[in-house]
Amino acid sequence: GTHYVANKRHGSEVFDVRPPIRQATSRDKSVPGFRDLTGTRRGRLVAVGLAESLSLKWVMRCDCGSYVIRTNKAARNEANAADACEECRHVLYLKRKELHRRTGIDADLKKFI
Repeated sequence: GTHYVANKRHGSEVFDVRPPIRQATSRDKSVPGFRDLTGTRRGRLVAVGLAESLSLKWVMRCDCGSYVIRTNKAARNEANAADACEECRHVLYLKRKELHRRTGIDADLKKFI
């Protein structure tokens, strides 16, 4: 086949069209630990803006073109170097599993980003 459709079920929602976003307000900036993350990259995700109807949740665009929503804490986490949308993350795990099957190497997901 030429097109792969995963049977995997995941908890977070992936959007093809960008959800409505808004700019950070003074109320958002008064929250401890808040930083304006617009334009920052975490793995395959780039922060686009704050979700319009959700409190302190970031709309992030994956390199594949889909959009996901991340909490403020997850978007700021420096350890999320291999972060991606759920579909891309699933493909990364499949690549990692195939490399381990062929060579026995247990590689980090960062290698496949």
